[in-house]
Amino acid sequence: MNETIQSWIDRAAAQPGVMACGVRLADRTFTVKSCRDGLTEPQVTQAMRELSEAAYALQQNHIAADRLRWTFENSQLRCVVGAGGVIGALLLSPEAADSPGIDQLFSEFPLAVA
Repeated sequence: MNETIQSWIDRAAAQPGVMACGVRLADRTFTVKSCRDGLTEPQVTQAMRELSEAAYALQQNHIAADRLRWTFENSQLRCVVGAGGVIGALLLSPEAADSPGIDQLFSEFPLAVA
């Protein structure tokens, strides 16, 4: 696994309010981590697959979507989409969704990973 990606995942998982995090690489592999009991890594991987499909559909319909955010009753899903299908995503508690630490994580996300 890419050390840069693992470092990003570890920093994300250490942020207060992060319930899960994941990365989809250009080679279509996933790296995920669950930070909440009851939320399994296979569930997070499946969510990343579906998120990838949604981002691809937006791109195919010429909708620029380099940052996506879905807000739910008890959580928020935020992601950054890069070239070649690279995606970084965080499932957040409502309290953490707009914290500066989360914004910093996304600004540091390595979009050019292989």
